[in-house]
Amino acid sequence: MVGREFTYAAVPEAWGLLDAAGIAFLPLTREVVDEAARQCTLLDCSFYDALAPACASLLDATLATADARAHSAFPRLCLIE
Repeated sequence: MVGREFTYAAVPEAWGLLDAAGIAFLPLTREVVDEAARQCTLLDCSFYDALAPACASLLDATLATADARAHSAFPRLCLIE
């Protein structure tokens, strides 16, 4: 399993790993949508690309990302190379 070449069979296993790690998941609420729209403007990126920074902003967390093009202007950024 590399990059975007995941098969359907790998999805439940990957979800299980995320669930076991205790990662917090935010439901798509009006608050998340509103913050993502705000991040679209601040970062000049698509709504899709703004969802992760929106969640980081709402959680007052650092955004870990490999997408420097979309997220480089986010104030609390950990760029993964």
